[in-house]
Amino acid sequence: MLEASWYHGNTFVGSGDGTSVTLPSSGGSLSYVPEGCIVVRSDSYKPWENPYDLVSHKVGRCRGFTGFSKTSQFITCVIACERCLCVFLPFKAQKYLKTSSMAAVIGVVGVFLVGGMALIAGHKHTFTCVFDPLTNETDLANSYTSFYLDHKYVFDIIDVFVYAVVFTIVLLFVIIITSILTVIKLYQASTWRHLHGAVGSSHKAQQSQDLSRLSKKEVATTKMLLASSLLFIVCFSPVVMLQLSLYLVKELSDSGRYYNLLSVLWRIVTVLRMVTASLNFVIYYHMGSRFRTTLKDILKK
Repeated sequence: MLEASWYHGNTFVGSGDGTSVTLPSSGGSLSYVPEGCIVVRSDSYKPWENPYDLVSHKVGRCRGFTGFSKTSQFITCVIACERCLCVFLPFKAQKYLKTSSMAAVIGVVGVFLVGGMALIAGHKHTFTCVFDPLTNETDLANSYTSFYLDHKYVFDIIDVFVYAVVFTIVLLFVIIITSILTVIKLYQASTWRHLHGAVGSSHKAQQSQDLSRLSKKEVATTKMLLASSLLFIVCFSPVVMLQLSLYLVKELSDSGRYYNLLSVLWRIVTVLRMVTASLNFVIYYHMGSRFRTTLKDILKK
């Protein structure tokens, strides 16, 4: 039996048989806790009409929406690759990188990412609503399903290595390489134009002014690309390190010694995801003149 301290700290129930939990109430209500249950403090909700009827309030909450975050990361990588190809091979890029083709690729990959994450999350987690009479709040008890515990090795390979580590590492590597190549190529092109752009002495002044304007445009594009890529690298690198740590450090888990540290790290990762989703809009608005103009035109309608 676990006493009332369950609600005032993080209590872990082992992955053995089902365990009875005594809730802090005058009558003492019992509830069956799923195998491998881990009680995690979550957002509170208005108490149920019959708060002690816990079993009927068991819910299966799928966290497959994480797949949309993966899709957003993939789109960022596609944009970086497209810009790089347009700089190095402008004519071939215009010929082969059709809008319809790119949309089809993004759509197929998006379905795979969202569907895969939904499938994994749906078979990995279950949630039970639990009422605490002391605080008059209803919280969610998070537990792993028996299906996940029976196939934990396979789930961890797909969820941790394929989706969280390999996928993100590949995207980071591609974005870093394409960003560096794009910046180098734009710098070389700008330097070459300044050295060989003047044709005829009578038009030197106008030519110099045009080259200056072109250089400013290239610099603005480069800064926007670097800012967006750097934001992605800074915000998603901690996710890779955390996922690797979960696999390498056994005590860094929901039921391990470093659970409090893990909770803090996941909160930081969540904040970084919100930051990259928010600041990308700010970057494009302040550095992308076309984006800013289009947005203003839409808002005026």
